Amino acid sequence: RWAAILEDSFSMTLPNTDYREMATNERGQFEQSLSGVAQAMADSTLCSSFLQTLGKGSPSGETICFAYDCDRKNFFMDN
Repeated sequence: RWAAILEDSFSMTLPNTDYREMATNERGQFEQSLSGVAQAMADSTLCSSFLQTLGKGSPSGETICFAYDCDRKNFFMDN
């Protein structure tokens, strides 16, 4: 699904997230750069793993997750 939404040349700049593992070593002082579908997928997995640690030890034991709904009619593409 990721490859259907993102182009191979996809890139994204995010703030550094020193509190969790990052998918890339391409970092500036305050930001990290992700390139391509594989890095976007890897970062999503690492973010999910971090979020799972937040619920550990809670009485409810609920699982934390993100759900995305991509409606192709609402996509904004540049270039």
